[in-house]
Amino acid sequence: MKLLIVDDSKLNRIMAINYIKSSNLDLEIVEAETGESAIEAVESQDIDIILLDIVMPGMDGVAVLKWLKDHEDYKAIKVVMFTTLNEKTLLQRCFDIGASDFIQKPIEHIEFIARIKSIKRQRQLEKDTLIYIEEIKAQKSIISDVNIHMMHQEKMASVGQLAAGVAHEINNPLGFISSNFAILHDYMRKFVECYKVMMESPESQAIEKVKNFTKEEDFSYMIEDLDELFKETSIGVERVTKIVKSLRNFSRVDNPDVFETYDVNEGLKDTLTIANNNIKYTAHVDSDFGDIPGIYGNGSQINQVFLNLLVNAVYAISEKHDKSMGTISVKTYESDPYVVVEIKDDGKGMDTNTMRDLFNPFFTTKPVGEGTGLGLSISYDIIVNKHNGKLLVESELGLGTTFKVYLPKQDPSLSERR
Repeated sequence: MKLLIVDDSKLNRIMAINYIKSSNLDLEIVEAETGESAIEAVESQDIDIILLDIVMPGMDGVAVLKWLKDHEDYKAIKVVMFTTLNEKTLLQRCFDIGASDFIQKPIEHIEFIARIKSIKRQRQLEKDTLIYIEEIKAQKSIISDVNIHMMHQEKMASVGQLAAGVAHEINNPLGFISSNFAILHDYMRKFVECYKVMMESPESQAIEKVKNFTKEEDFSYMIEDLDELFKETSIGVERVTKIVKSLRNFSRVDNPDVFETYDVNEGLKDTLTIANNNIKYTAHVDSDFGDIPGIYGNGSQINQVFLNLLVNAVYAISEKHDKSMGTISVKTYESDPYVVVEIKDDGKGMDTNTMRDLFNPFFTTKPVGEGTGLGLSISYDIIVNKHNGKLLVESELGLGTTFKVYLPKQDPSLSERR
């Protein structure tokens, strides 16, 4: 595995290299002292991880990071930012673009090695996963109708497709939480030093020394900044909590095969949260959640249907709009004796021939290797056969598609259905 160290300071590069070699991390190290030379290294070598200085003459680290994330071939490279405490705004921008982590200057040995090991494990896991996927594709053969039910029993294969997106959604708030804690730690150290100045000075000089110390260390700014730091950190914690809660609700890990009372609106919200990283770069979401009753069903299975329809909507929009943003409309309402979920997109739409075969196993409009053709057939099986509902589609070529999911209102007799 190759690690590219990009820093205009030779001392920083040497220190990082020495720490890595002394820790036996088994990394092949490549060096670059400018942003331009870093790009040359990426284009000419198979780089896995980049340790990237933010502030450099010429092309800075932010520009290099953006270049990497704008090129499909290099998006998978893990980028760890080299930063100082006073680069908080730039660091936040780096996380928004797609940085994986940060390392604070000057380098602290234990933290540095721990973060590099973590990033290395993540990159290795991603590479192993890609190899595994390619092996599965190579072994794939014609699957009979019976195999559809076996595939349906696997635990939320769709979640695996979105794992990278969920990780990115969690990494963003974790990134600035970690950054804020580093700043808070520095502020706390200064408050402790102030306390020591007060306690160790003669009583007659203590007040004057404390005033001088707080002025030199700019305590006025620190006090103003504390409220913002805690507010940002609280928002980050809430965001991570929401994502984790939604992932747990989405997969229904406690009762993956049980029929029980299910809140359709909450299930849709959880699914939208899980799929957010896939949706937000392609479409705006307009939601209209009606005042609807609960149903009796398998939440894990129904969420899988919602996820499949949303992912298909994103694909249809990306095929039509290219780089512009489309719209996905999500609506829920009652239509006796059903609760209805509408998922509408303004994507490329379908002709009548495509709609006729839409729910057939193995039918797909996606290129070879991008779709199994099982998603909608499994969704149909879940809604129609498992939940005694209806799954309808309306579409017009060039204008978009609307899927309507009809789920019977709560009925205890369905508790015996599996």
